[in-house]
Amino acid sequence: MAGRAAGRVAAQILDEVGERVFPGATTGEIDDFIRSRVEGPGTDRYLAPEIEAVVELAASGALVDAAERVAGELG
Repeated sequence: MAGRAAGRVAAQILDEVGERVFPGATTGEIDDFIRSRVEGPGTDRYLAPEIEAVVELAASGALVDAAERVAGELG
């Protein structure tokens, strides 16, 4: 029960502030990079190809490269 109540509170908070909350520069860059290469969710369908594409981007180091374009060297 407590988990459901917490979920409802979190949803209410997001409803209230969602339009005023934005990702940080690095997160935004990674989002943009993925969205430019992987089709996002749409109609109800099998998402394994999109998940695999993002896994491949992560494994290749491309997501770190995208983050470093904004944040500078990470490691």
